Amino acid sequence: MRLLRSPLLFLSLAGAGCESTWKGADNDGDGVSAADGDCWDSSDGPVAGGPLGGEIHPGAPDAWYDGVDSNCEGDDDFDADGDGYAAMAGSTQPSDSLPDASRIGYGDCNDGDRDINPGAAEVCDGIDNNCDGVADEGVQALFYVDVDGDGFGEAGVVPVQACVAPAGYAGNNDDCDDGNGDINPGVAEVCDGIDNNCDGAADEGYEPSDYYVDADGDGYGDAAVAVTAACGAPTGYVADATDCDDADGDTNPGAAEACDGIDNNCDGVADEDLSLVTWYVDGDGDGWGLVSEPLLLCEGEDPPAGYARDLGDCDDGDGNINPGAPEGDCADPVDYNCDGSVGYADLDRDGFVACEECDDADGAVNPGATEVCDGDDNDCDGVVDPSIATDAATWYADADSDSYGNAAVTDVACEAPSGYVADATDCNDADGAVNPGATEVCDTVDNDCDGVVDPSTATDAATWYADADSDGYGNAAVTDVACAAPSGYVSNDDDCDDADGAMNPGATEVCDTVDNDCDGVVDGGLDCSSDTGDTGSPTPSVFAFADFGDGGACAIPPFARSDGGPPASVVYDDGAGECGAYVFGGGNPSGAPVTLAASFAGFTLGETYLAELEVVNLTASTVTVYADFGGGAVESVRLTGGTTETLSVSYVATGASATLRAWSNGPSNYDAAVTSLVITY
Repeated sequence: MRLLRSPLLFLSLAGAGCESTWKGADNDGDGVSAADGDCWDSSDGPVAGGPLGGEIHPGAPDAWYDGVDSNCEGDDDFDADGDGYAAMAGSTQPSDSLPDASRIGYGDCNDGDRDINPGAAEVCDGIDNNCDGVADEGVQALFYVDVDGDGFGEAGVVPVQACVAPAGYAGNNDDCDDGNGDINPGVAEVCDGIDNNCDGAADEGYEPSDYYVDADGDGYGDAAVAVTAACGAPTGYVADATDCDDADGDTNPGAAEACDGIDNNCDGVADEDLSLVTWYVDGDGDGWGLVSEPLLLCEGEDPPAGYARDLGDCDDGDGNINPGAPEGDCADPVDYNCDGSVGYADLDRDGFVACEECDDADGAVNPGATEVCDGDDNDCDGVVDPSIATDAATWYADADSDSYGNAAVTDVACEAPSGYVADATDCNDADGAVNPGATEVCDTVDNDCDGVVDPSTATDAATWYADADSDGYGNAAVTDVACAAPSGYVSNDDDCDDADGAMNPGATEVCDTVDNDCDGVVDGGLDCSSDTGDTGSPTPSVFAFADFGDGGACAIPPFARSDGGPPASVVYDDGAGECGAYVFGGGNPSGAPVTLAASFAGFTLGETYLAELEVVNLTASTVTVYADFGGGAVESVRLTGGTTETLSVSYVATGASATLRAWSNGPSNYDAAVTSLVITY
């Protein structure tokens, strides 16, 4: 309910018995006593036909216009929208329930909208906002028809009233041509004789200018024929007035001057800055003219008949007399060649008359003289310093421009021809980096043309070391310097004995009292002692023994497969610290398809060497192992399954080196293995 209070309602409720209710009692049974705020605690209602007492208490629904404050909030019961105006007579409330006009306004024509009442201002919305019975009175705008749709209405027509512009109407009548959308007060004025912006003036802001006829259409006008216009040049007219011939489109200030006797570029001068040629009268037609009556023509322009370009004819009536005519008869008084001399003359007394030589002032110059390199035509043959001159030099082609010439390509001349030099020592005229002045380097080229390719003096030549024993290791004491390794030389100097191929850094150290691997230690710290077991017998010297890496990782032994198989396939490793080399099987006493072989060097001729091989049978069957030493007798040992035996074989040295071989008769290549080897002597 609205918060406007109604004194009439409260008076009626008080007179109906609210004061007779005793505090704490609930006479109307609505659950609320007067002490708790029940403003009507009687069972009957205060208005006949209205709510009963039990329907009047705080929180009860309160209906409008029934004259009863059902929710006890003291609100006005006749102004539903709270705008201070009660609904006009004829509304939903009884007319006899309307309050006194001195306390609330009358005449609300819409008591559900507080913005509509007699005190509201009328707005243009199609509604009677001020309840005067008329909608939108006094607030509608005038709109004018806009035929061309440019936003400007037509003047002189009856407008319509509306809140918003109807379709095809505008809110102004400023258009001066409502049939053309490009004409209205909002457009810019253009020079076209029309009042484009409807300001009452056409083409305002445009100044008239003079234009000149351009009859030949070359863009340049004739100053003598002009018109005045404000909106640009009329057809056939231009703003320029500098054409000097408006009948010729090739004549104007922008044209190029041509040699034609016409002022093509209209600068007031004909044929200026062009190349002119002087022609002379040639009456006898011999191609030589007289100085009289010269004729100037443009370059390339043909002269009239009877003119020649060359001047100097001394008789223009005789075609045989001119500067180019021959004059062979020295006794003839006629100056045929117009040089001013006739008859016999030998001023230099060289025995040749003037007309027969080329310089009668120099006795050394005549047809009988010898040609020399001096800048003169000595023999009067028309050639100065020819190649036949007695002191002409020979020059050599320098195709690579390194200042050294090719002796095979020559030319004879007094001066060096282009691309030739006096030097003839280049050995490769196609490479400017090859010549006698170049530095020799190792590149298989004779860089300095001395006939030697890659000599030891080449700046990048290397030092090589003699390898007399051909073991791939060189002797530091015997060297050679060269671009490539000389025969018998290598690039390292690591050999400690270049007379023994078995001694080098790549050799295996053995017990032979020699530093086999060139590490500076004889026998490499090996235990080379051995005992024959015979009391009182001397201990034989150990020549070599094989180290298979027992007690640790097994090394590749010095044995190799005779078929060139991989070295690793020779290694025997029982996984418990025992190492050796497999004895390949499938053989018999005379040999096997694959044998185990080790080569040794350094034997003394005639000396007897004993090789003792410790052999183990790797199978449960009986296996026989064979061996020979230096191609001598084959020895063997028979081993039962899993046993170890010693196989001895001897060699009486017939050479400095020998090979020890071993093989077995077992069906497999891995039936037996050599686990140790000692060679004594």
